[in-house]
Order: sequence, then C-alpha cells, then structure tokens
Amino acid sequence: MKDILERIENVRTEMINIGLNEGFRSDKTLKLSEKLDDLIIQYQKLNIREKQIS
Repeated sequence: MKDILERIENVRTEMINIGLNEGFRSDKTLKLSEKLDDLIIQYQKLNIREKQIS
C-alpha cells in the first residue's frame, strides 16, 4: 500500500512540474494525468479489499 502511495505522489509531482513547464494541456501532462488516475483507481481497489478483509 505504501508503494502505490509513493508512486501516486511521484506521478502527481511530475505531472505538476511538466504542466507548469509545458502547459497543462500538453500531451505529456495529459498522459501523466491518465497514469495518475489509473494509480488512484488501483489504490482505491486495494483499500476496498483491505476493508473487506478486516
């Protein structure tokens, strides 16, 4: 769980930096946004599974 949270934070930081440098509508920024969405969905699924097990 800690690993995915670190990955989320790293992608978020990278997305913001690229957005500030290349624009928030640049292809790189949008691809990172999609990657961030995927990671957040993975995290939510893991979180739900953990709650069901507990």
